[in-house]
Order: sequence, then C-alpha cells, then structure tokens
Amino acid sequence: MKNTLLTGLFITVCIFFLNGQNTNLVTNGAFNGNPAFTAWQIEQVERSTASQLQGGNPGGFIWLNQEEGITDPALFQQIQGLTIGTQYTINGDYRAGAAAANCQCPGIHVLAIDIDGKETITFPMPATLNQWIPFTAVFTATSASHQIRFRAEINGTDGDVALDNINVVPKMADWYLLKKAVEDRGR
Repeated sequence: MKNTLLTGLFITVCIFFLNGQNTNLVTNGAFNGNPAFTAWQIEQVERSTASQLQGGNPGGFIWLNQEEGITDPALFQQIQGLTIGTQYTINGDYRAGAAAANCQCPGIHVLAIDIDGKETITFPMPATLNQWIPFTAVFTATSASHQIRFRAEINGTDGDVALDNINVVPKMADWYLLKKAVEDRGR
C-alpha cells in the first residue's frame, strides 16, 4: 500500500512538474508570424530579408544578416516569469544563412547568445550550409525577467545565421532532483 501511494504521488508530482517544464517562456519562437519576427525586436538586420515565412524547421524562420555592416545583426526578446535561482535551458535550431557561402568561416564562431547584454555562449558556423542544427545553452535567472539576445556575424565575420524553434524552459535537472528526493523518501 505504501509503495502504491508513493508511486501515485510520484506520478502526480511528475505530471504536474513536467507540465510546467513544457511551458515555453518565449513568444513566437517558431517565427511563424508575419513578419516572422513578430514579438521580437531586431537590431542591425536587413528588414527586407530578416522575415522568412517559409523554409524553416518547419514554417518560418529569422535570418540574421547585415550587408557591409560593422555591427552584429541581432534579435532579442524580454523573457518574463522566471524564478530567481532557477536554471533555464535555451534551445533552438540554427543553420548557415543564405549568404554564408561567401563567409569562408566553417568552424569559426558566428552566433552568440547574450543574457542581459552579456555574451553567454557562442556557436560555430555549421559545416553543412543547408542543415538545421540544434543548440542548447543554460543560464541561471538572477531576476524575474531577462533579455535573451541572439547575435550573428560575430568575431568580425560575415557569417550570417538563420534561427528557428527558440524556447526557454526550466532545466530538466530539476525534475531529476525531485524524482530522486521522492524515491529516497520511499526507502
């Protein structure tokens, strides 16, 4: 009876917790608006090419490109509803942009994620130009709200990047810690 009760409680807690885990804090991370960057702010991006309504993974995507500019093209959004001290995972897909073949920068880091203006992680230009590649970054919330910013053509490159499927969710490791605590109580 004790094991059945604990198992039922564990399943209930996990379902409740996992439902919260699946809550994406990003608005329009799939870039399916018109323009595709609806709910996002763009900086130093060629507006005429930024919004791509098809060709994403699937649907629309955003293309971070700036011709002959010295400032990195960027896209950002203020994320609300964070819990201070909690780790969050930023996931998404990226690929080389349409003009990346001119870059001559395979392996060179061309994409950065900034949290509140501070560079957190960078990613290299994909070796294959037309393939979507998943990325992941983790940060700890120090406020209930943070600005998540993506910059392309970093490090003085002309490495333009396409982005799709951006989401921010609590890190899954928290789920594992809860599971372990419930299991330990049952022993």
